[in-house]
Amino acid sequence: MTKSKCLLFIGLAAWLMLAAVSQATAQTPSADTRQNIRDQQAGTIELRIQNYGDRLELRLTAALQRADNLRARVADRIGQFRDPKFDKALVEQKLTEAATAIAAGRAKVTTIDAEVTKALAVTNKTTAFANLRTAVREIIGSVRLAHQKVVEAIRLIKSAYPITPPVPPPASTNQ
Repeated sequence: MTKSKCLLFIGLAAWLMLAAVSQATAQTPSADTRQNIRDQQAGTIELRIQNYGDRLELRLTAALQRADNLRARVADRIGQFRDPKFDKALVEQKLTEAATAIAAGRAKVTTIDAEVTKALAVTNKTTAFANLRTAVREIIGSVRLAHQKVVEAIRLIKSAYPITPPVPPPASTNQ
């Protein structure tokens, strides 16, 4: 090997070692940088929790409104039957249960803000977020219960009126 090639390889090896050393020192951030990263992550987590609460409050309020609109439409249609074949008192009872469930759901939806505030005040965000999700699941159960009661009322009405007309018996062909 010639002297110039040997010097080139030594220079290249020295440059690669210096680059590796500078990268190793650049990868270990200082304590201030670590704290800044932790603060930034905590702010992001708090923002996500706040957005989660806002988004769920909006969605659950809309779902309860849709259930209430459906309940009102069914109640209106019940009054239009002249001689209903279904048990009107039972259907109205189901609709009253649905209205009660909707009111309870709306009361629970208003507690989402308090749950979010409580989750943001705690230092352990993971546990607080898990508690928030548990509370939201209970509220979702109220929404489902309200919808289920309206569906039960609709099924009671539909069961009294079969979809397919009864088939007449076949005519006998006696000649």
